[in-house]
Amino acid sequence: GEMKTTVVLAAVCLLAAAHTSRGESFKCGACQEVVKAIGSLADSPVPLFAVDTLAVLICEEKLPGQGGDHCRPGPDGSISWQCKDMCRGVVHEHGREVLYLITELALNPPDVCAGLKMCPPVNASTEPLYPAVNLAAQKPVVRAELPDKFDVLHVSDIHLDPLYVQGTSTDCGEPVCCHRRDGPGSSNTSAGTFGSTACDTPRVLLNAMMDHWATMPQRPLFAVFTGDSPPHNIWDQSREFNLDASREIAGALKRGLGSVPMFPAIGNHEAFPVNQFGGPRHDAYLYERLAEWWADWLPADALESLRFGGYYTALVAGNLRVIAMHSTLWASDDFFRLLKPTDFAGEFAWLEEVLRQSRALGQQAFLIAHHPPSKVAHEPNQRLLALISEYRDVVVSGLFGHTHKDSFETLQDPADPSRALRSFLVAPSITPLGGVGGLAYRFVHWASSEQEPQQQQQTAGGALRGGAAAAAPVAVRSSRIVDWTQWRGDLDEANAAGSVTFHAAYSAAEYYGLSETSPQALMDLALSMATNQTALDLFLHAYQGGNPASMPAEQAACMLATSSEEGYSNCTHSLGAPELTWEAVLKEVAC
Repeated sequence: GEMKTTVVLAAVCLLAAAHTSRGESFKCGACQEVVKAIGSLADSPVPLFAVDTLAVLICEEKLPGQGGDHCRPGPDGSISWQCKDMCRGVVHEHGREVLYLITELALNPPDVCAGLKMCPPVNASTEPLYPAVNLAAQKPVVRAELPDKFDVLHVSDIHLDPLYVQGTSTDCGEPVCCHRRDGPGSSNTSAGTFGSTACDTPRVLLNAMMDHWATMPQRPLFAVFTGDSPPHNIWDQSREFNLDASREIAGALKRGLGSVPMFPAIGNHEAFPVNQFGGPRHDAYLYERLAEWWADWLPADALESLRFGGYYTALVAGNLRVIAMHSTLWASDDFFRLLKPTDFAGEFAWLEEVLRQSRALGQQAFLIAHHPPSKVAHEPNQRLLALISEYRDVVVSGLFGHTHKDSFETLQDPADPSRALRSFLVAPSITPLGGVGGLAYRFVHWASSEQEPQQQQQTAGGALRGGAAAAAPVAVRSSRIVDWTQWRGDLDEANAAGSVTFHAAYSAAEYYGLSETSPQALMDLALSMATNQTALDLFLHAYQGGNPASMPAEQAACMLATSSEEGYSNCTHSLGAPELTWEAVLKEVAC
């Protein structure tokens, strides 16, 4: 009370005196004391309470649709979920993160006072910008040589809900139902054994899928999980709740895959609060635990990189490596991007060094991440696509998730937008929430062939940067994706029969009538949808797992034929549909 008021008044007076002083050391010292004094107020519960209270009031008043009506009791005395759960739950969960950003970043004394020209510029940090990279020292994780043909199992967006209760209501008025507090459902609104489109993945569905994988005759060379273990009840979570989901998913995947190696990536729901990643040190609570649970799959240097920034690379087999990116660090809904440098976890600097060394070693790489390139913020999107374009002899493809829908996108040649440089495959979800598919995974089919020997590139000093010694010419293999097979389960049939079965829904090449699924073939397929109703209908049927879907033809064509806002805009204009904005594409994300 009075003490804090005195602190603030004294700080203001000190700052005023500093501004009029001619002594540089006094100015700097006084300024930093002021910032420290203001920041010290955050040590009490008062600021957090104030942030919570103000934010909840604003949220309750500004909710879309009905103004503040959501937060006024209805005739039965109840208050809608948007007020009770979203405003009071989500706002409270994010309050501490917002306060941290204000006090630790915006009110960092040296930075603030240097910005006010009252202190000298802050010296650059001596900490490493990214983990050390020495690719020449890495050994293959899966096997020494690449086979001529191999399959990769790709699964994404599991969203396990440990609170799911069979028989509860699927019509609870909230984004996620099927919890005990929702009460029993009626004959038409009762949560089934294996789930509901109003709910996330129950344990019984997860276990059924793992049992299916454990017994399937088709064994992949390795598997990829592109993130999102916790459910969508983001207003009613905690750090431990989300960590428990990630731990349980890791255990389930080991059970289902057995000896098949797995390469996982971090999704936006792994964090608490959702989407909020602050980079090295701030996210140690998550990265350390993931490194523990993923240790059976990843080599030591990959785990070290994961602990640092949530990203890693590993040599898979032969000359093919995986690069697991932490795409949520580039997402527009991560608050930390507002006050920190774009590459605050050193990920782009690390990625460029990995690609540079991979090229020098005659290696190829495929990217995995939660967000497809088109679904990250504008500036990271541009940087990522520029790197892939520059190193397209290294990067052969990418596997992604996040949207919950069956899709793909292509990278245009900057010099010729009608030419596709690379393609990125986007896998649908396991969770059935939202009725956009669910119960889905896929096999991605690869081919690998011998190429002419190449001389490894060297630096001016005669060695690869990062400590790797130069070597003699090596024979390399070129790998590419030639097809994928989409597998699905039918939720209604499973709930009716009391057991779930999975079937091969389609092979992409056969389904779309393609001789190959090269980047150019996929781009040409996409652009044909603007005028070819048959091609458009095939895509829309697959897009939401066989469930009804609709989309303007030009939007579908340009969404698939590009991977950036600029590319999409240029595409829709060229097709005479400039009214189809980028915002419409972003709304297609289901999670």
